[in-house]
Amino acid sequence: MHAAPTAVVVRLLFNLSAVRLDIHDNGCGFEPASACLAAEGHFGILGMRERMEQTGGSLEIESREGHGTRVTAHLPRRNDTA
Repeated sequence: MHAAPTAVVVRLLFNLSAVRLDIHDNGCGFEPASACLAAEGHFGILGMRERMEQTGGSLEIESREGHGTRVTAHLPRRNDTA
């Protein structure tokens, strides 16, 4: 892993209205604003964010160099009974 974490916590939470995925690590972190651009044919964060928005969800990334990273994906559940 390029972030070099020694610990990663993954939580999946769900209820009747939404599903939420939280991933937090204690790796080296990065500057999210500069990492959002697609580079060299890789879409990484930009692609993840676009896919979440296409499905009505959202993606939040909190990171700081030297302090790890937290990624939260939130996806409202569809109401198939309508």
